[in-house]
Amino acid sequence: MGMVKAKISERVDIKGELVVMISGYLDIGNIPVLRELFEKVDEILEVKKGIKLIRIDLMDIRLLDSSVLGYLIKMERKLRDRGVYTIFINPNDDVYRTFVVTGVKEIIPIQKECKCQIGEVYFER
Repeated sequence: MGMVKAKISERVDIKGELVVMISGYLDIGNIPVLRELFEKVDEILEVKKGIKLIRIDLMDIRLLDSSVLGYLIKMERKLRDRGVYTIFINPNDDVYRTFVVTGVKEIIPIQKECKCQIGEVYFER
């Protein structure tokens, strides 16, 4: 099991948008970290009712396995049911290829390149 780091930051220049930065190795052993991360996102959504978009920045992901893909799809659907949309941004070529080959790219929006300005950090693990 590899190490995972996660940050949740409110984007400074766009009201109602959250950027979640994840780095490291996302495999089945790190699903508890992702669960904790999305619990923090839920807490922020309860306090900041106007958030309608979450960008999940995958720039520093080294590995993404199928168990994590399933979990991310589940979380995306849960957020969408609350009226919050999710876009995965900045995947490296290997991670992007995983989204394409598994068909996840057809389910969840993915933006290959996105520059985001990060503001205050709410959570870091």
